[in-house]
Amino acid sequence: WVNTPQNVGATGIVGLGDTKNFWGNINIFFENGGTTTLARIKTIYGDNGATRDNNIQDIANGFNTWVQYLITYDGAGNFKSYVNGTLVRTNTVAGMGAIRFTNVGPIVFGALHFKTVPSSTTGSPGEDWAGYIPGKIDEVRIYNKALTSTEVSALSILERQGR
Repeated sequence: WVNTPQNVGATGIVGLGDTKNFWGNINIFFENGGTTTLARIKTIYGDNGATRDNNIQDIANGFNTWVQYLITYDGAGNFKSYVNGTLVRTNTVAGMGAIRFTNVGPIVFGALHFKTVPSSTTGSPGEDWAGYIPGKIDEVRIYNKALTSTEVSALSILERQGR
């Protein structure tokens, strides 16, 4: 869940750093190019040192309100993106199997891993186009399996009810 005003620059939501490469092992962030009513969330994954791009998901009315953004990956190249419990995008990355993280660094909230002070990677000392989330992040969860659509929907409902 994230609640933030419109971003200026790319602003990280959550990521798992890579201590030696520019992009981390997992990067979920607000991308440039949104509007006051359209949030653009991008996901990029590191896979054994290679960068895998899961592209951009536009979210209507994605600022100044709580939004649940959830991504699943099944280990066979298939990503699913959900907003507030509803499937909004599927993407298959050809040739991608189990994600193999390398040079695992810290989990970073509210910034991209190269925007930490000091930078948590030798792959970049920091980038002027990147910023920090000026809002709130809540209920970050990481599972060791791809959740089903039913499980994602149930989580969204329970979290909105405060459970």
